[in-house]
Amino acid sequence: MTPARAFRRAAVLGAVALTVIIVTAGPAFAHAALESTDPQAGAVLDTAPDAIELRFSEPVTVGLGGVRMFDAEGARITTDPPSKPSGSVVRVGLRGGLDDGSYVVTWRVISADTHPVQGAFTFQVGTATNATSRQIGALSDRLLADQRGTRGVGVAWGVTRWLAFAGIALLVGGVFFGVVVWTRARDLRATRRIVTGSWVVLTVATVVGFVLQGPYSAGLGFGDAFDPGLWGDVAGTRFGLVWLGRLVLLVVAFGLLRWWFGHRPAAEHPLPRWWLVTAAVVGMGIVASPAFAGHSAAGDDRLLAELASTIHVGAMAIWLGGLVLMGAIAVRGPDVDGQRGVVARFSRIAMWCVLALIATGAYQTWREVRTLDGLRDTDFGRILVVKVILFAVMVLFAVFSRDFVNRIYPRHAVVSGGAIDVEDEEWTAEDEERERQREWRNLRRSVWAEAVLGLAVLAATAVLVNATPSVNAAATSGGAAGVTLRSPQVVVDITVSPARAGLNDIHVSSFTSAGAPLDVAELTVTFDLPSRDIAPITVPLRHLGPGHYLSPGFDIPLSGDWRVTSKARLTDVDEVTRTGTIPIA
Repeated sequence: MTPARAFRRAAVLGAVALTVIIVTAGPAFAHAALESTDPQAGAVLDTAPDAIELRFSEPVTVGLGGVRMFDAEGARITTDPPSKPSGSVVRVGLRGGLDDGSYVVTWRVISADTHPVQGAFTFQVGTATNATSRQIGALSDRLLADQRGTRGVGVAWGVTRWLAFAGIALLVGGVFFGVVVWTRARDLRATRRIVTGSWVVLTVATVVGFVLQGPYSAGLGFGDAFDPGLWGDVAGTRFGLVWLGRLVLLVVAFGLLRWWFGHRPAAEHPLPRWWLVTAAVVGMGIVASPAFAGHSAAGDDRLLAELASTIHVGAMAIWLGGLVLMGAIAVRGPDVDGQRGVVARFSRIAMWCVLALIATGAYQTWREVRTLDGLRDTDFGRILVVKVILFAVMVLFAVFSRDFVNRIYPRHAVVSGGAIDVEDEEWTAEDEERERQREWRNLRRSVWAEAVLGLAVLAATAVLVNATPSVNAAATSGGAAGVTLRSPQVVVDITVSPARAGLNDIHVSSFTSAGAPLDVAELTVTFDLPSRDIAPITVPLRHLGPGHYLSPGFDIPLSGDWRVTSKARLTDVDEVTRTGTIPIA
């Protein structure tokens, strides 16, 4: 494959990945896990509760969300404002008693890593209705969907995150290139355009991201983005503090850039110590901002995770920002010999950046995925796989670039990897120069291929930071699970809550094929786990009402895909047996 064709394929791959990732970046909800509720999901209560409590796996903020309660008809029930008995507990007091019936509770809070968390559960007062029936389940799904917000807000927020990452990379990486790799870079107009443009992009993305965070977190539309009340709520969150802090750093960075570009040529105006120290502090603050408003800010070992994330973003910025500067100025002109030191220096720095990205990326993967199943079975894992593939292709082009550098600037008489021998009498100086110029063009294509793929990697990262980490997805996979066993004579609906190994409430409903409650002469339900050689366990059922049965506190000892068998005896001689599967986390 020729270098030109390889570059075109890399550009197409990067563009396609970039488009797919950004377009599919709708609202996603992460990352705290709801550990329990009071009343328990699917509970059947003899008397109405005084309050609703939700306990999460980590501290949450309820200001931009809320806890709402609805009756079986979908009418909202007035409750007290949410309170926080502790950082991870949200409590909502009920005003007056509740009538017998089924109720739906929806909730939406902000987790410690600044992302919205959303869910719903049902419970029942009295035994006249079924809190886990299909009708109530459909109502719960509809109410939850109504609070998810518009897809447009989610897509806009995803694009804003990508622009923020790209701005960080080009701003920090571009300045690093002009200070450390090639000081003469700040004398060039292209450097000024790229670095100044990246400052504008990052500043606009930071402002727009702050404005969009309100409707995104609260599940609202674009029209609410300019609500000053939401701005105040956002400013009180970790996200708001971090992004406002980044905005302050960008104001300082603007002054530093004006001084940097205002004192040219670089040879006559060396950088003073105060500028270097201030620029280093501001750059590290900007690079660290994603760590303090993302996955690293939640979970175990936060300090180590935030440090690893900061190093990861910093290495990305130095590599990708440097690549763009390399492609725009360093490998653009025909002066091959004049750029020898620049190209060789950046090549060494890029190698260390790749090693840092691999090391910190491996740690972050272990922290947020932990298992191979997490890579395969969760959105976070699948997005991470896409990112790793794009990164691997990017590294492959980096290897090509390094090989081209060795060909252009051979350490010995023989060009590395080629058949060019400068001592060969038939090889003229013109031939050698022509060959070096060809390799120079190959290097330029390879560098831009790296840059295009780097933008695609940033797009994957922008989606990844909003997906639920696999370890959290595994923790929240419980809640409720069920199966509907159908036959022409009877339909048996079985729901297990919270669908985790241990004690569960089993709700069983029997219907006619038209959906009306149906009392059968006898109903038997068993659970067995063939993969672990566990024989069928009969579920003791208590009849609560027409076609409604309950088995509270039924012990399911192990996680796995349990086989569920229902036997509905309709008459003395007519019995219907159906089998299905319910996953238990």
